[in-house]
Amino acid sequence: MRGRVENDAGGPVAGAAVSAVPAALPAWIGGKSIVTDRSGAFIFKELPSQVRLTVRHPDYGISTLVVDVGESGLDDYIVTLSAPNRRQYSGRVLKTQGGPAKGARIWIMNGASEIPVCTAVTNSDGHFRATHCTALPERIIISAQGFAPLLADITDTAAAQDWILRAGGELDLVTQRNPAAVHVSPTFYLPEDAWKRPLVEMERWSRENIQGLAPGVYQVVCESEGFAPASVNVTVSADARAEAICPFPHRVSHHEVVVVDNQGAPVPNAEVWVEGLGAPIRATTNAQGRIRLEGDPGRWVRIEAFHEAWGQGNGGFQFPREASEPTRVDLDQPIGGKDVNDFVNMLEQWGLVTARDNRSVLIDTTKPDSPAAGVGFQRGDKLLWARARSDSRLSIGVRRRNEVVVLELVRGDL
Repeated sequence: MRGRVENDAGGPVAGAAVSAVPAALPAWIGGKSIVTDRSGAFIFKELPSQVRLTVRHPDYGISTLVVDVGESGLDDYIVTLSAPNRRQYSGRVLKTQGGPAKGARIWIMNGASEIPVCTAVTNSDGHFRATHCTALPERIIISAQGFAPLLADITDTAAAQDWILRAGGELDLVTQRNPAAVHVSPTFYLPEDAWKRPLVEMERWSRENIQGLAPGVYQVVCESEGFAPASVNVTVSADARAEAICPFPHRVSHHEVVVVDNQGAPVPNAEVWVEGLGAPIRATTNAQGRIRLEGDPGRWVRIEAFHEAWGQGNGGFQFPREASEPTRVDLDQPIGGKDVNDFVNMLEQWGLVTARDNRSVLIDTTKPDSPAAGVGFQRGDKLLWARARSDSRLSIGVRRRNEVVVLELVRGDL
């Protein structure tokens, strides 16, 4: 069977997938499949006398038809594809006063996706025609200078609709006793070209007005130097004014921790675990033996520091409200803490056999059929820490040559 796929105008359709199955078989059977060339042509060999052809192309609707090939074959068979109505959408955009909105940008959307299925721009009469839409038009977004973005559902894809642009809502931004940089963003999707709102720099006890907002919920983020960003959500309605007051800012405190050895010298590359700031944080000291943390003033934080050559130490501090001296953590204990024997016995219960080397603990072997078997330990690894993640999980850090390797042991039913 030789044939060709054409469009309504008689032009060739390249890249169309043509499938052929015996007509007696169900439609979902794959059968033979061919993609048309530049001329839209396709050729099938050794077909039964009657087949079901299915032709697909992303710019056209699916065409399915039953063809009698006969014993001598079939030549120059034409399949015509027509673009269905849902692949294009047209309409007109008007201003509030009734005049046409020239140069308005249109995005046609489908479902919850933020990728337009097609776009268009209105002409001098306000008309537009979006063609080659890749999915069914369900929503429309229109943007024009001097008007609020319009967001609406498309209820009828067959008939052209009129869309009227309006001034939209207003939003008053209010700062209190701190100057702030205020950023406003919609919680719903707007294309980048339809939403270009820079930061608004505001003085203390001031008010700014933003006009031309599409109805919906907006997030207002206020940033003041030396404070954590504060945000508030506000609902903007059409032809109405809403107000967003920047909350009193929440101060952020910065504090340094310095890790020292038994001689009082800073220890670089020490592993530090921080608890009290949400999930545990693991950090590495810099060349001056320090790490820098930030948190709420008054919050208590617990610190554990480890180094394979100098041992381990712990400490804690409360985030200060004003600048203060760094908190010092002394590595005054061997790896494993004050009672190293209990620590080594605990590791052995997990299947790790270790050896002591002054203030360090070295990995020797792993017991077969234990949680440590096959995890990746190597003989000579220097143990840095062993921290319980839960009753059935143990996180272990080792120093292997010039890097820190973190391994996790699991036992029992999770």
